[in-house]
Amino acid sequence: MRLHIVQIQQFLQDISATRGQDGLNDGFANAEKHYLAAKQSLIDLAALDAGNDALYTDLGVRLEAYYAKGKRMAKAYVDLGPPAGNAKMGEFDAAASAITERVDELCASAVDNSSAMLAQTSASAGMASRNITLLALFGGGIMLGGVWLLISALRPLRALTDATLRIADNDLTGQIPQTGHQDEVGLLSAAIVALQGKLTHRIQDIANVSHQINVAVETMNAIVEHTSLGVQQQHSETEQVATAMNEMTATVHEVARNTAAAAAASQAEEEVGNGSREVKQTIALIGKLADDVRKGADVIGRLETDSNNIGAVLDVIRGIAEQTNLLALNAAIEAARAGDQGRGFAVVADEVRTLAQRTQASTQEIQQMIEKLQQGAEEAVRVMHAGRSQAEASVTQASQAGRSLDSIRAAVSTIHDMSTQIASASEEQGAVAEEINRNIVNISQVVVQTADDAAQTSSAGEKLGGLAEQLQTVVARFKLP
Repeated sequence: MRLHIVQIQQFLQDISATRGQDGLNDGFANAEKHYLAAKQSLIDLAALDAGNDALYTDLGVRLEAYYAKGKRMAKAYVDLGPPAGNAKMGEFDAAASAITERVDELCASAVDNSSAMLAQTSASAGMASRNITLLALFGGGIMLGGVWLLISALRPLRALTDATLRIADNDLTGQIPQTGHQDEVGLLSAAIVALQGKLTHRIQDIANVSHQINVAVETMNAIVEHTSLGVQQQHSETEQVATAMNEMTATVHEVARNTAAAAAASQAEEEVGNGSREVKQTIALIGKLADDVRKGADVIGRLETDSNNIGAVLDVIRGIAEQTNLLALNAAIEAARAGDQGRGFAVVADEVRTLAQRTQASTQEIQQMIEKLQQGAEEAVRVMHAGRSQAEASVTQASQAGRSLDSIRAAVSTIHDMSTQIASASEEQGAVAEEINRNIVNISQVVVQTADDAAQTSSAGEKLGGLAEQLQTVVARFKLP
C-alpha cells in the first residue's frame, strides 16, 4: 500500500512537471491505477484486521482526499500553468503528510498487534512464538524498509519536483539532482536533465534566430525603403521621359513636315541659276559703268586743268585792268593840270578808268565763277573717283555674289538630297519614337506595380519585425546559463 501511495505522488508530480507534453501524458492513468490498487489494499487489510475499522475508514478518507488534491494540482499545472499548480501544491503536500502519518500509525499498530499476538501465543507454543516473533520481526523490517523506501523516494522526488517547477517557471540555470541509480527516480532525473539541456539549446537557437530575423528585417526594411524611393524617382523620371518622347514624336512629325517643305524649296535652285546669270549681266553693266565713270573723271580732270589755265589768264587780265586804271588815274591827273586843253583827254581818261574798273569787277566775278567751277570740278572728280571705287567694289561684290549664288545653287542641290534622306529618316524615327513611347508606358505600369509590391513587402517586413520582437520577448522570459 505504501508503494502505491508513493507511485500516486510520483506520477502526479511527473505530469505536473511535464504538463502532459512530448508523450508524457499518461500520469493520470498510472496514478489512478495505483490509487485503485491502494484502495483495494485497504479493503483487504480491513478484512484481515476487523478491530481497526475506524483506522482503515479514516485512512480511506485520507487516501481519497490525497488522490483528489493531487489530481487537482496536476490538472492546474497542465491546464493553467505553474502559478496555478504552485497554489495547489501546498494542499497536496499537506494531504501527503497526513496520509503518511496514518500509514505510519497503521504500521505501528500492525507492529503492536503483531507483538500482542506473539505475547498471547508465546505461552501456548514456543515454536509458534518463535515463528510469530520471526514473522513480526520480518514484518517490522518490511515496514521499516517501506518507510525508508518512502523517505528515500520522496526526497529525490521532491528535489526533482522543485527542479521541474523551476524549469516550468522558465528558469533553466539550476542543477538537476542526480541519484546515480537506474531506478525510476534515476531515469526520471536523467530525463529531466536531458529535457533541460535540450530546452536550453532550443531557446538559445530561438534567440539567435530571432536576432538574425531582426537584423534581416532591419536590412529588408532599409532595402525596401531604398527601393521605394528608387521606384518613386524612376516613376517620376519615366513620366518625364514619356512627356519628352511625346514632345519628340511631335517634333519628329514637325521635322518631317518641314523637311517636305524644304524639299519643295528645291525649286529655288533654278531661280538661283537665273539670279546667277542676272548677276553676271549686272557685273558686265557695272564694269561698263565703271569705265564710263573713269572716262567722265578724266574729262572733268581736263576741265579742272582748263579752269586753272583760265584762272591764269584772268590773273593777266586783272593785272592789265589794274595797270590801265592806274594809267587812267595818272592821265586824269595830267588832264587836270592841263586845264581846258586837257578836258577832253580827262573825259577819255575817265572812260578808260571806268572800263578798267568794270574789267576788274568782271574779272573778279569771272574769278569767283571759275573758283566755283574749280570747286565743282574738284568735287565732281572726287565723286567720280568715289563712284569708280564704288563701281569697282560693286564689281567685286557682284562677282562674290555670283560665286555665292553658285555655292547656294550647289548647297540647294545638296539640301534637296539631304531633305529627301531626312524625310525618310524622320518617318522611321517617328515610328521608333512611337514604339519607345509605348514601351515607356509599359515600363511606367511595371514601375507602379513594383511600387505596390514594395509597399506590401514593407508591410510584411513590419509584421515580421513585430513577430520577431514578440519572439525575443518570449525568449527573454527564460533564464539561461
